[in-house]
Amino acid sequence: MEKAPSHFDNWERELFENRPTGWKFAKSQFLVDRQVRDVLPTDEIVTVFRDGEVTLRANRRIEGFTYSEKEIGYHHIEPGDLAIHKMDGGFGAIGISDSAGKVSPVVNLYRSESFDLRYVAYLLRAAVATGYIESLQKGIRERSTEFDHAQFSNFYLLVPPLKTQNHIADFLDKETSEIDALVGELDGYIELLEKRKKTYIKELVSRLPNRMIQLNMLGAMKTGTTPKVIQFDPEGKQWIKPDGLSIESTGVRIGQDCISTTNLFPVGTTYICGIGATVGKVGYSSEEATCNQQITGIIPNSLVRAKMLFYLVGGITDLLRSTAPRSTLPILNNVRMGAYKLRVPLLEWQDEIIKKIDKEQNRLNLLIHECRELQSILVKRRQILITDVITGSKEV
Repeated sequence: MEKAPSHFDNWERELFENRPTGWKFAKSQFLVDRQVRDVLPTDEIVTVFRDGEVTLRANRRIEGFTYSEKEIGYHHIEPGDLAIHKMDGGFGAIGISDSAGKVSPVVNLYRSESFDLRYVAYLLRAAVATGYIESLQKGIRERSTEFDHAQFSNFYLLVPPLKTQNHIADFLDKETSEIDALVGELDGYIELLEKRKKTYIKELVSRLPNRMIQLNMLGAMKTGTTPKVIQFDPEGKQWIKPDGLSIESTGVRIGQDCISTTNLFPVGTTYICGIGATVGKVGYSSEEATCNQQITGIIPNSLVRAKMLFYLVGGITDLLRSTAPRSTLPILNNVRMGAYKLRVPLLEWQDEIIKKIDKEQNRLNLLIHECRELQSILVKRRQILITDVITGSKEV
């Protein structure tokens, strides 16, 4: 076995010393050519996603992005280009474009006349999976890997014969597309299960005596705040942010000095995110908690049981999202939020309804959990397959 040069990192050394016979090792600057093209008038935005897909933004989603007022430095991308996001490359934003359009200046593009770029993309994503590219970060900020053109130019690539590259890329395209299809089918099943959770509540409530009541008539509404100083305390109260909202919301725990400068919500509060990409997201807490200013807490009154309010609001999340006014971000203030009407069953029926909903929700949540576990297994299997094949450990 030929020993690797002493300046190689562990990733490079392992590839070099274990490469199959006839496979070479070279810096990418000798194998690919950087592309910088003028934007065309008809170009739409193409995004490099962290899962490796490079496609028109409109093909995936249109919300949750950061928009530039002026598209300075944007450049044209062609189908077949290798696209590497300078800041997100270490987290997987590397792939082959399926679309023509324009990309932001933080995306570098490459072509090659003698190299299968699909193989390069798979190899780079294998390096991402090991954490190697992330380890090249220059700064201390999150998402600051700075896998820029200079670093990629000096990045060593494992180079099998072109025919082998083509064969590997064809094999992985086929195998990964089948795995992706299974993951997508599970996504569809999860979506149906999530929809069933909402329709079950509506169907159950509609069959029993009920009345339409505005949300602001069912409890006191208060917006959360951010403490002046955040001091973490494992024994303190939870400070909930939008990503922690769920049937049992979670957040970082903060000390008493922090709590005194923010709103403290009682057990059984329903929380609604009122701004941003997760507007309409609903949570519940079975302990006293605080929340940030993106969230409104609704403290139920005598007209509704605490858990009943959470379930009823959860049934209108799609309505909240679709009707939230927006300019750059969707926003629901407390006045608008409080005006939504809910179909509320009579109080004497609510305890029995909650029991039935809890039972059905638990059953559906278990199925969703099993689907996500299977997805996780498939994704791990996909990455292991890519790494084994791309490094020559597995013959195909």
